[in-house]
Amino acid sequence: MSTNRRDFLVNASLSLSTLLSASSFSKMALAIENIPANTPGLFDAEQKFDLAQICEIIIPQTDTPGAIEVGVPKLIEQIVAFAFSPEERNTFIAGFAKLNHAAKLAHHNSFVKISAGERQSLISFINSGVRHRNEFEDRFAKAFNSSKGLDSAALLQFFTSIKSLTLLCFFRSEVGATQVLQYKPIPGSYRACAPLKEIGKTWATR
Repeated sequence: MSTNRRDFLVNASLSLSTLLSASSFSKMALAIENIPANTPGLFDAEQKFDLAQICEIIIPQTDTPGAIEVGVPKLIEQIVAFAFSPEERNTFIAGFAKLNHAAKLAHHNSFVKISAGERQSLISFINSGVRHRNEFEDRFAKAFNSSKGLDSAALLQFFTSIKSLTLLCFFRSEVGATQVLQYKPIPGSYRACAPLKEIGKTWATR
């Protein structure tokens, strides 16, 4: 795995705690372990495509598998169907419409119909907007030379939910836990604190 790829994923795993509260993390982690095998699909074909593309932009395939190959989009759909309340589920699904509206403002077409490069630039910009929520709509209009009318709060909430779930599902997968994080079924001696540079990766099991 390249240094840049490893560093990005390690930093992503460390930042997961800032995206999910302790209670939300526990709820989602427990849901993953208890999702029934026969959990029905929830999203239509276009929504499945949109979700898969966003997940893969967040964790793309390089020398290690990306989000799609690991099965992250399907697992997210199952979590939303199984673990979300009806209100949370409706809010999440409504986010696809917010995403399409943003795509039309930025690139004059729905998310599924714009190019891969346009999807990448749009998602990257939305990701950068998470830290600048109050000025996101103005920055969006200026960056894409578009009119206003974006539901910034709902769009950013939708993206943050997908990003949180993508990271959680990926790092709980075998690939995430063994190829990106360090994994030992029975960890050795206890060390309360150790420099990240010394161990190379953060731990999946400590």
